[in-house]
Amino acid sequence: MSYSLDLRERVVTYVESGSSRVSAARLFNVGERTVRRWLDLKKETGDLLARPHGGGYPPKIDLSELKKSVDSNPNQTLLDLEKEFSASGASLWQALKKLDYTYKKNPSLPGKGCWKKS
Repeated sequence: MSYSLDLRERVVTYVESGSSRVSAARLFNVGERTVRRWLDLKKETGDLLARPHGGGYPPKIDLSELKKSVDSNPNQTLLDLEKEFSASGASLWQALKKLDYTYKKNPSLPGKGCWKKS
């Protein structure tokens, strides 16, 4: 998460008023390198808005496909889903959590259960 625009402006104003970058970093509890980056950003662009996030990797699991698969066969286990989607159990579990699914065990049939929408 980026620092607020208000903090950035206060730090840069403090340095531009004649204080050192080191004292600004200590006073506002930010890194010295951060202060230097903000000053460079102000010099380059004229403002202190945060730069856009780089993006990251695209998701490996298509949530709509996962939802279709679970809805069509709610009795499949996480291992079955791992084989079908070529993804780790942890990744699938997080994706199912996003879709608001939980795995409900059936006490009358040990080792059996199904995916339920919470």
